[in-house]
Amino acid sequence: MGHSQGEIAAAYVAGALSLEDAARVVALRSQVIARRLAGRGGMASVALPEDRVAARLARWDGRLETAAVNGHASVVVAGDPDALAELVDSYEDEGVRVRRIPVDYASHTSHV
Repeated sequence: MGHSQGEIAAAYVAGALSLEDAARVVALRSQVIARRLAGRGGMASVALPEDRVAARLARWDGRLETAAVNGHASVVVAGDPDALAELVDSYEDEGVRVRRIPVDYASHTSHV
């Protein structure tokens, strides 16, 4: 299993896509990201449970979203760059482990 690019790899390994089709999906996805999404968002990993992060996101309703839940205390948030910067700063001020993910689009959200 997986998410994002990992879904494509999982579909290939499971036999749902040929290697050629999987490669085509990866290439087309990359082109769409570059043309339409790049520079319009961001992502950050937060070391807190999903419910605590979701409660905080209400402050940026419609601008930030939960992009992935990777574990009990591992959530990825994505959305508008300025709102994301505010969220990251607020968590850093509180001593919460948070880190920007080096992408410039908001994968796994309504941006996509």
